[in-house]
Parts: sequence; C-alpha cells; structure tokens
Amino acid sequence: MPNLAGQNLEDQGLNIVTGGSGAAAEIALINSFTNLAGFVSPTVIGWLKFQTGSLSPGLYTVAGTLTLAAVLVWGYIPAKLVNR
Repeated sequence: MPNLAGQNLEDQGLNIVTGGSGAAAEIALINSFTNLAGFVSPTVIGWLKFQTGSLSPGLYTVAGTLTLAAVLVWGYIPAKLVNR
C-alpha cells in the first residue's frame, strides 16, 4: 500500500511487530503516544515552572526524557530489524 511519498509502508519498517496487516494499528499506537505527550509535556513544564519559578527544570526534564528514549531505542532494537 503506497503512502503519499510513494513508498510502501513495508519499506518504511512500519510492519516490524505485527506484519503488513497491522501497520494501521502501529500507526494508531504511535499517534496515541504522541497525543499523550502533547498533553503531558506542557502540563509538567508548567507545574515545574510554578514550583521553581524557572523554565530550566522543565526543559531539563524534557531533555532527559528524550535522552532516555534514545538510549532505550538504541539499546533494545535488534540490528537485524534495522539492517534488513
């Protein structure tokens, strides 16, 4: 099934977990986490600014969370899934 860029979803690696028929579910799961992050991040940053009077702790929290996510992705995705 081609997308707007003209590539198959299978070529983009979206069927790694569930296969070709589950690509829509994987996209929906990614979208759900993105929407949740879009709500939680400003809430946490605002709460930390209120508690500390500065934006720095909130931005450090976001940076730390992104760093942790990158380490988890790099550490737990097998090379055979990346190099196919």
